[in-house]
Amino acid sequence: MARDDFSAPTKRTIAQRSGYVCAYPNCLAPTSGPALDGESAVNIGVAAHICAASENGPRYDPTMTEQERADAENGIWMCANHSTLIDRDDDKYTVDVLRDWKYEAEDRAMKMLGQPRGCAKGSLASVSPASRLGAEQSVLVDGQPIPYVSTFDADDEEEQMTWYVSAFVIQFSIQKRPSLKNAVLDHLVVTVHETKTIPEYQPLMGVYPSEVNLFYVEIDKNNGTIPREFRPTRYYTKQTDSEPEQQHYPQPMVLDDDIPAQIAVRFNSKSSGMFLMSMDAVVTAGDEHETLPIMPPQWTIFEEPEPYEDME
Repeated sequence: MARDDFSAPTKRTIAQRSGYVCAYPNCLAPTSGPALDGESAVNIGVAAHICAASENGPRYDPTMTEQERADAENGIWMCANHSTLIDRDDDKYTVDVLRDWKYEAEDRAMKMLGQPRGCAKGSLASVSPASRLGAEQSVLVDGQPIPYVSTFDADDEEEQMTWYVSAFVIQFSIQKRPSLKNAVLDHLVVTVHETKTIPEYQPLMGVYPSEVNLFYVEIDKNNGTIPREFRPTRYYTKQTDSEPEQQHYPQPMVLDDDIPAQIAVRFNSKSSGMFLMSMDAVVTAGDEHETLPIMPPQWTIFEEPEPYEDME
């Protein structure tokens, strides 16, 4: 059976447009690097077909021409593992899903072009890589460390404990372009791409405190295939000796000319589960808007804590 495969130049174009990084949202692994011989390179990336190259293949579209099947627009760059995964479950990894991933991967690569790893720079502002703060707890799932936190009642003062708690808190800095007169961090968007039941895991633990001002966002399950978006519902002002901790409704934050704004975000969930989530910052300057990626998609487990029983 004839196959409409990609040519070598087309494969190279697909890889370059993705920055030689796997487009699977929870992977983002580099796929090219030096070999030990000091001369050649190792590639673990694959130019995968979005619509199959031949009949009976995954996501085959009989209405496409041979040229369209072999065109770079029909290709998505992935590591070898995830290229196999998407073809084994084409009911889950549909054409629309893969095209969205392709667009996101190319958009991410364009924003990262020429920037330090993990930093995103737009026309209005730039952001630093996100780092995790708080009492950090993780678990092992199939040999991979996954952030793990307990859910809590945000309306219960005894359960809030916003500053020292086993929590999922990330911090990043954001600064506007020096050439702009005014710019604001309009809002943050947390996207839940996928949810699963909690798998079996092995506990790990590492603890360190943090003292930061922070936003609070509560997520919930994604019961379908369409990503769900959530925004922070509270902003906490750090407690001082003369003033108690206060919570406010999040307002747009004016970005200073010279000093980057230090932002922290604490996550909670309305229900237990394993969540694939990401976070972006929306910046506004006059009539211009742009979205900057803060946290790439990653899995996090939120689990309701066991009831506490007093020991007699």
